[in-house]
This record gives sequence, C-alpha cells and structure tokens, in this order.
Amino acid sequence: MKLPGNFGADIVVGEGQPLGSPVTGGGPIYGIFACSKTYLRLMPGRIVGRSLDVDGKVAYCLTLSTREQHIRRHRATSNICTNETLIALMGAMHMSLLGPEGLQTLGRA
Repeated sequence: MKLPGNFGADIVVGEGQPLGSPVTGGGPIYGIFACSKTYLRLMPGRIVGRSLDVDGKVAYCLTLSTREQHIRRHRATSNICTNETLIALMGAMHMSLLGPEGLQTLGRA
C-alpha cells in the first residue's frame, strides 16, 4: 500500500472504527487527521463538525481539540480527555496486534 503523500495529498483524514473502536450508540469514537510538514503548524486547534440529530435538526460537535482546552490541572471535572485516550489506546493495541500485513488486509477490505 502506498502512503497518501505519494499521491500528492497534503492533508488526510480517516475513521478509527475499523481500527479497534467498537460500534456504540453515538460514541466515543476516534478519527485520524494528518498532514505534511508544510502544514503542520497551520493545523487548527479545534474542528467543529456539522451533522443532523435524530429529529433532523442541525447539530454541532467538537471533533478535534487539544487537551488543554478542556481541563485546568487540579480543577478537572471532565473525563473527556480520558475517554479519548482510552479509545486511541484501544486502536493502537488493535493495530499492533494486526501487524503490517493485517493492516494492509484491513485497508483493502
């Protein structure tokens, strides 16, 4: 399999569910967002996604943000960062168990 940069891509995104994130009722999930070195310092700190809720109304969701935007050291009352980290860890474990050949097989599926 070829890297996205070999096709001239400067920015790539992907869904993490096939990489070890189980299907759940609305989350948590993780995605993959990468760019070439040229754009590394230009990546936004936050990305807001627009979708529709179950009633067909417009809904917005914070889809990319940094940890520092949610907590302040000892005053942390939210577990949003912990949940995201656990899902990313599950994905990393799944990918390491698949190995290079397994990842290629999964990518072709």
